[in-house]
Amino acid sequence: MNQPVPPRKSPQQDYEPKPSEWVDFEAAGVRELEGLSIADLLKALPELARELNAYREKHNLPGPGLISDHAIIGQDVYIGPGARVYEFSTVRDGAIICSNAVVGFGNEMVNTFVGKRSHVFHRNSIGSSVIGNDAYITAGVTAAATLFANPDMSRPTVDILIPMSDGTVYNTDTPKFGAVIGDGTRVGMHAALGPGVIIGRASQIGAMVRLTPGIYPDGMHIRDAGFRVIDAASIQTNNPNQSL
Repeated sequence: MNQPVPPRKSPQQDYEPKPSEWVDFEAAGVRELEGLSIADLLKALPELARELNAYREKHNLPGPGLISDHAIIGQDVYIGPGARVYEFSTVRDGAIICSNAVVGFGNEMVNTFVGKRSHVFHRNSIGSSVIGNDAYITAGVTAAATLFANPDMSRPTVDILIPMSDGTVYNTDTPKFGAVIGDGTRVGMHAALGPGVIIGRASQIGAMVRLTPGIYPDGMHIRDAGFRVIDAASIQTNNPNQSL
């Protein structure tokens, strides 16, 4: 079996992409996540969910707006005030759903952060990801979190790598990472993200678009036009408001 190519480190920079570049965690009410790496943030979610639940119970704070009797809520999950989880959705393994967010019909949310007022509508599969505030995820979107390079897909060991604009590769130090979706970004139906995708703030990703691993700048507009594969390397980083 071919072994993954190790990351090539840049002598010019020690840049480490952190989700707080694209997601305002203080505005989401969880400043504890500010400045954490991707791997450390995903590891922190279960414990933070327990702490948030304990704080709410201790201070008798408001609970979720709605959790359907037909939803499955796993352990170490926090669902914020006014948040809604609808029928046949599964929320588990350290997921945090912030206040007034919506998880619609038939979603699976695993070890994922969803910011304030964000909507994850119908039949989306989101794994080991970070969704910012005021984001909008339509239907049939997948954020895949593991690579086929793993000998055993049920026990992944191959770390997710993110290509950088200078030709280097950033090792996330985790074998499970789907996507970071920045504040105010909208993702159309049946888009495929990850593993290893970062989408900047206020972007629009059209229906049936597949994004390859990499960092996509703020304000990107990628139009839907049948099934399209977009390579992060083709994006002009000095032109953040371009449309494709």
